[in-house]
Amino acid sequence: MSEWTLVLRSRSAKVAGSIALGLGLLTLGALALLILGLALPTTSALADKHDHDWDGPEKTGAPFHWSATVAAGKRLEVRGINGSIDAELASGKDAVVDAVKTGHRSDPDEVKIEVTEEKDRVVICARYPGDGGQLQDCDGDGHGQSIHDNDVNVRYKVKVPAGVALVAKNVNGAISMEGLKGDVEASTVNGSVRVATSGTASATTVNGSVLARIGKDLSDDLEFTTVNGRVRVEMPKAVNADVRGSTVHGSIYTDFPLTIRGRGWGTNRVSGTIGKGGHDLVLTTVNGSIELRSLDGKSSSKIVIDDSDDDDKGDFH
Repeated sequence: MSEWTLVLRSRSAKVAGSIALGLGLLTLGALALLILGLALPTTSALADKHDHDWDGPEKTGAPFHWSATVAAGKRLEVRGINGSIDAELASGKDAVVDAVKTGHRSDPDEVKIEVTEEKDRVVICARYPGDGGQLQDCDGDGHGQSIHDNDVNVRYKVKVPAGVALVAKNVNGAISMEGLKGDVEASTVNGSVRVATSGTASATTVNGSVLARIGKDLSDDLEFTTVNGRVRVEMPKAVNADVRGSTVHGSIYTDFPLTIRGRGWGTNRVSGTIGKGGHDLVLTTVNGSIELRSLDGKSSSKIVIDDSDDDDKGDFH
């Protein structure tokens, strides 16, 4: 056997030994990691456990139900802080309000829903306990209540008779009004607002979109405003109004012959008179588009400042 053959065999043996040693170490390392993974909980498992320990299971309080005959021309006010407000047309002359209270850390039944019946209106308000455990007042719009760490949600379902005005006020939660036949007002802070009525409407939020459909001429000044979200208003072509609208980051669309000022370094604006003018119609946002649409077919079709990233979802159908 030659000297070169012996050298090659020696080198091959060393390489084979190194490969075998490496595979063995990899196998032991994988086995160790597997054992460690089985012994320790995952990060998500720890987070789930923490959330479960903090929140606890959801608790449901006693259901709330109220109904009464409310004559046309009167006003029904529904006030909440945490939770949604959904309203639809009642089948008769009785107004109906149902509510479900839920909470994790807090006791839902510590929140009381109070009904105050006055000559020209009915006020239904969720009262949360204050620092001393006593219920806070529902004076004004009810937004002055301090809920601290109270996590109780109150979800309202409201049925409104034709001709009855509805005022819905919320803080953390969406408001939806569909198919109503009276004037409406809706305001929240964190949540979208969606209203559709044969009467007039005003709608405001801070974080969320505003979608509104009104069915008659203005009888007062109307505002549709948000900060983070788009504003879309649909109305008859025969409406009379003085229009003012503005957005900083968003498109402006109108079916009405209005004057547009923008795209500059500042705010984009729309203004003008529809019909004979009269009451103010104000549409404002900071981050989102503004749309003023005609329910009777487009009298014109202007698209000014067309930002492709505007969110056009959630229109009325």
